[in-house]
Amino acid sequence: MPYQSVDLSDLSNDNQKSEASGNSQDILLMGNSYVGANSLHNLVDGVMSAASDPANVSALSGGGMRLSQHATNVGTAGHQWNTTLNNGNWDWVVLQDQSQVPGFPRSQNEWITSKDGAVELAEVIEDNGGETVLMMTWGRRDGDSNNAWRFPDFSTMQDELESGYLDY
Repeated sequence: MPYQSVDLSDLSNDNQKSEASGNSQDILLMGNSYVGANSLHNLVDGVMSAASDPANVSALSGGGMRLSQHATNVGTAGHQWNTTLNNGNWDWVVLQDQSQVPGFPRSQNEWITSKDGAVELAEVIEDNGGETVLMMTWGRRDGDSNNAWRFPDFSTMQDELESGYLDY
């Protein structure tokens, strides 16, 4: 399943459904504390408004959540993630993984289950008429002391995260 890189301010140029209906776009952000603690849905809403392209932006987030956990929630009947995704008319669903996992080795279980979660989510999103966007997170300024073997500094961590998101 192919993913795409999208400048959020260009979403309206690529979305035929919203253009045809003349309605604002519906955007759902699914992530962890990077989404929730930073009120990213409000920031995206502000960017879209500033671009004179109104949007309804919502978020589902939880600290440290991985894409596999989002997929489990979406697959659980009655769960807030399930009802929000399946009962909405989302033009775009932006997925953000836990901040280190995409940079892990491709053979590591955490990476594999997150990649599988991304694929599962993308299938549900597509089945509901939306498009999936992966939001790549950023490396930490000093790398990651808990995973220094993999992320000794910012540049290495950023390169590994980018590569991991592209491999999803």
